[in-house]
Amino acid sequence: MKKRFKYLLATVAAGFFLLLVLFAGLHFYIITTTPAATFYNSEQKLWKHAVNDTALFAATFEQYPGIEFDVNYDLELMDFDFRYFESDSARNVDLTTIFRSIPEYNNYYYWIDFKNLTKATVNPALDELNKINNELGIKSQIIIESPNIEELGELSKAGYFISYWIPHFKFDFLPFYHKFYADYKEALKIARNIRKYDVSAISAHYPMYETMHRFFPKMNIHLWTNGLKTEEDKALIKDLAKNKNIKVIIVDYPYNFDEATSGKNNQ
Repeated sequence: MKKRFKYLLATVAAGFFLLLVLFAGLHFYIITTTPAATFYNSEQKLWKHAVNDTALFAATFEQYPGIEFDVNYDLELMDFDFRYFESDSARNVDLTTIFRSIPEYNNYYYWIDFKNLTKATVNPALDELNKINNELGIKSQIIIESPNIEELGELSKAGYFISYWIPHFKFDFLPFYHKFYADYKEALKIARNIRKYDVSAISAHYPMYETMHRFFPKMNIHLWTNGLKTEEDKALIKDLAKNKNIKVIIVDYPYNFDEATSGKNNQ
């Protein structure tokens, strides 16, 4: 009886040790995920969010080193169009027009939120991006964001910087052990995608930062700050900007309050 108990105890201990080793390996695989390249590495981390009107460009670039804007690739126009929803009416403002409307466009940086990057749009969009780059030489100053990682990977293969829009981890309602499992399952999927598709940065809403940093401390992180608009909110954004792996924070303030910014009208 004692021998059987000792054998059972040894088996349980061995199984537990094996689980610990497997978990340690999984955790190490996730936290050592690194970016394929760094797109932007300036102390001036605040960019302007949702600059979806060319009339705003001149005033915005007086304040910010970079902007975020939304595009769709229109398969009828066979070109990019400067709009948020694919279902919206075409504005007939393409990327070349956007960049050409910016004096000294090659002095700034651009986060392009590609709203309808799909299997149907990726190849014609890539052809158009290559035409634009051949004309304007702007590849090193744009990063393209989407949650659709396979299609982003095609852009990465062609030498473009890509930002992988990762989902918000919505597992807080689960019991602890279930949440623990769900978090690691999602993080593992993201880590595999980052490694497979040569991702330059991961992006998400700012409340995701702690989770992103916990699982991906070596990754470049880009954040958006929808909902932060008050004077009091600026302190939170400034605190976020102190983190070394946060490279870009897009904000909704007309004036740049980044303390690292020089020669700007800080307010």
